[in-house]
Amino acid sequence: MIIIPSIDLKQGQCVRLKQGDFNQTVTYTNTPQKVAEQFKREGATVLHVVDLDGAKNGSLAQVDLIADIVSIFSGTVQVGGGIRTTQDIDTLLSTGVKRVVIGTQALSNILQTQAWLDTYGPETIVLALDFRLQQGVPYLAADGWQTQTTQSLWDVLSLFSSVTQVLCTDISKDGMQQGPNLAVYQECLLKFPTLKLQASGGISRLQDVTQLNKSGLAGCIIGKAFYENTLSLPEVLQCLNNE
Repeated sequence: MIIIPSIDLKQGQCVRLKQGDFNQTVTYTNTPQKVAEQFKREGATVLHVVDLDGAKNGSLAQVDLIADIVSIFSGTVQVGGGIRTTQDIDTLLSTGVKRVVIGTQALSNILQTQAWLDTYGPETIVLALDFRLQQGVPYLAADGWQTQTTQSLWDVLSLFSSVTQVLCTDISKDGMQQGPNLAVYQECLLKFPTLKLQASGGISRLQDVTQLNKSGLAGCIIGKAFYENTLSLPEVLQCLNNE
C-alpha cells in the first residue's frame, strides 16, 4: 500500500477542512510548495492535491500553484477539484500532473467520464467517490461535498466497466482523526476486487494504516494527521516496511 500525503489548496494556502465544511477551515503557515518539498524529502512517492476553490466553484482555480507543486515534488501527483471538461484534464496533464481525479462529473455525466477513461486510460483517471453513510448505505456527495445525492457508491461503481483507480472518502471521518471507515472499504473490495482503492478520511494512527494495508487497499491518503503531527510520514513508512 502506498502512503499518499495530501495538500488541500484554498486561496493559495495550505489548509484542512473538517468534514468538508468550508466554514471550518484551518490554515497552515507553511506554503504549499514547502509542504510538497518536505513530503518529497521524507520519502513520499505520490502526492494528492485538492483545489478546494475549484471544487467549490466548479472550475480550475489554482493551476499555476499546482504546476509549482508538481515541479518541486517530481514524483506522481494526482489532482482533483473543479475538473469538468476535457480542457481541464489537458491543462493539468500539461503541468506534469500524472493522475486526474474526477468527482462530481463521475456522478452527473457518466458517459463523459467513461469517455475520459477510454481516452486517457484507467491509470490516468481516478474516480473520487465520497460518501456519507445513511442507514448503512454509502450515499455519494458532489460539488466539493456540498451536494448530497441519492446515488450509492455501489450503484455508481457498477456503471464504470473500465475503472481501476478509485479514491473513496467517508466525509464524516474527514479531518476528525477518529479512524477510517474500514468496513466500507472492505465491502468495496469484496464487491469490486479488481479496484486499486485509495482510502481517505480519519486516518490518524499507525493501527489505522496497518489495518488498511491488511485489507488490500492500494493507497492511503493522509492529511490532517501529518499537519497536526499526530503521525509523521517517516514513521508511517517505517511501520509498513516492518510488516
